[in-house]
Amino acid sequence: EGWRKAHELTFLRFQAARIWTHPETRPEPFEGSLEVLEQDAEKTREAPAREEPAPLPEPPMAETGEGDEARPARDEESLPLPDTSAASVDPLPEPPGPFDEGAPDLGNESGAPSEPGDLGHPPPASTEASAPDNPGQAFLDWLRAGLRDRRFQVNNRNARIHVVAEGLLLVSPGIFKDFDREAWSKAQKRFQRLKVNLKTPSGHNIWTYEVTGELNKEKPTRLKGFLIQDIETVLPGIHLPAPNPHLTLVPPREKA
Repeated sequence: EGWRKAHELTFLRFQAARIWTHPETRPEPFEGSLEVLEQDAEKTREAPAREEPAPLPEPPMAETGEGDEARPARDEESLPLPDTSAASVDPLPEPPGPFDEGAPDLGNESGAPSEPGDLGHPPPASTEASAPDNPGQAFLDWLRAGLRDRRFQVNNRNARIHVVAEGLLLVSPGIFKDFDREAWSKAQKRFQRLKVNLKTPSGHNIWTYEVTGELNKEKPTRLKGFLIQDIETVLPGIHLPAPNPHLTLVPPREKA
């Protein structure tokens, strides 16, 4: 009412029944005229009906046995993660040192008490002691520590160390192989340079002892090795058993 000029308007078109459900509530029709412009036809397309938001899906139900109440399945994020920390592993025990193939079976007939903790030959020396500047001194330190801690067999079957009337016999090369399986020869040579062992009258380093007893009547057995005479000075602070009565010194040859 009161419009005198034509105006371009933009409309949204709906069905009247969607707005006025009862016909008696509708207003009077517009008495003027409306002309749809062809060039703006796309602007007058019907707006899509507003869609109702879809309801959220209900959480899945966990499978239950007969008679049990249904419960929602647990969210994966709420599940506890497994413990992936690495479990501690007990280190493997070190293998015993190699046995000297030429060592005799002495038995334990001497009556000397077995040293506590004698479970076999001592383990090889550590890497630090195996390749120092002076492997001979490293061997001597390893020997002293093993005797002090009672980790060596002494006067026992297949022992590398025997107490004799003349001092301490180190069976060679077995004792040096126990110290270092790969560089035992070098350790033995450097040990000789320390001049802590007693030499024979002919100037040799190796002494020979004969094994006596019931087990060696038919086939005499001999042990060869280095002899340390001054035990208290060379290896202070250790305690040794009584001399092995089954070892007898073979008289060395006199120097010509």
